[in-house]
Parts: sequence; structure tokens; C-alpha cells
Amino acid sequence: MKTEKILAIDPGGMTGIVRWNGEKVEQAVEIPGDEIYAFLKPFLLHSEVVVIEKFKIYPSTSIALGWGPADVAELIGAVKYGAWLLRIPVVMQEPAARRPFQFNKGDVIDGQKLGKHSSDAFAHLLYYLNSQGHTAHVGPYLRIRSS
Repeated sequence: MKTEKILAIDPGGMTGIVRWNGEKVEQAVEIPGDEIYAFLKPFLLHSEVVVIEKFKIYPSTSIALGWGPADVAELIGAVKYGAWLLRIPVVMQEPAARRPFQFNKGDVIDGQKLGKHSSDAFAHLLYYLNSQGHTAHVGPYLRIRSS
């Protein structure tokens, strides 16, 4: 079963990005939220699906964030609009979806060292692959995590 090229995003003041080339992680980076717009088009042009963490604004959330919640919502909107222009489907995932697939900051996956936010983006990627029946891709990563 062919796997798409996937762009997984954990949006925020520091945005985690993981690019999946259909077989493995091609890139895992963390980019300050206000710099992401410069990278958005190149990332989208090499993607067939975008997976992004859904963001909900709660009063407690807005107080805790240094980067305002409206900024996160704008980033998600920009990603969705760019994907729409390129006719790339966007899959929104609840934050809790990543928990069974969570890795740690500093883990190395396919030669890419994960940070806190790229780890979250990677977990969303694994959740998406698993939900699409690509368990052959997910299993080896989970074995790495448990060793």
C-alpha cells in the first residue's frame, strides 16, 4: 500500500514540522511561529497530505501562551489556505491523538533528532499512518520507542 508524502505540524510559538517522504522521516525541525510563513510554501509543495494538531482557545490556554492563541489560529488558517490552493487535503487531529505515539525530545528517528514540538508532530504523523492502515510503517518506530 502506497503511503503519501505527509507534512505533520504541531503549531505554536515554536512550530514542530515533520516531513514524511512515503517511507521514512525526511526532515524534523522546529521553527519559531513567526518564521514559519517563509517555509510554508516549500513544505506544502512537497506534500500530498497535511496533518495538523487542532487548536482550541480556552481562557487558561490564552494566559499560559507567550505566543498569543490568535497567532496559532492564524498559522493554522494559513496552512489550511495554502493547502487548499494546492488542493492538498488537511487532516485536523485532537491533541490527545498523539499520546499513544509520543516520543521524547532528543530521540533520533531516521537520523533526525526530535525536539519537543517535532516529537509532537511525529506522533501526529504516526497516528495518521496508523489510522490509514499503514501499520507496517508505524510498528518499527514503536519498537524503537520501547527499547
